[in-house]
Amino acid sequence: MQPIDLQNMYSQLSNVAKTVAGQQQAAQLSDSIQQQQNVQKNIENATKIQKINEQPDTKTINPDGRNNGGSGNQKQKKRDHDNTENQNQIQSSASIQPEYLGTIIDITR
Repeated sequence: MQPIDLQNMYSQLSNVAKTVAGQQQAAQLSDSIQQQQNVQKNIENATKIQKINEQPDTKTINPDGRNNGGSGNQKQKKRDHDNTENQNQIQSSASIQPEYLGTIIDITR
């Protein structure tokens, strides 16, 4: 091996080291930019959620799956009354039915 070969090899190693260092810095920079974008998105989403939660006129859904409306209060009260009457009828008719009803399962089909 000649001294000139070593000189060329060291200069090439220096060039390779500079290239690798530049690539690593670029990768770190892109990672930090991506992290900043994720943080910004999270902040925007949090503010959107807070705005939605703070809105006073958000609609609520009743247990029966319908929207809660101010004009339907009387209808809702009537439905609730009808539901309680139906439940009372079901409970009273349950005492009339035989005990074995619902325990026999027909699987002959």
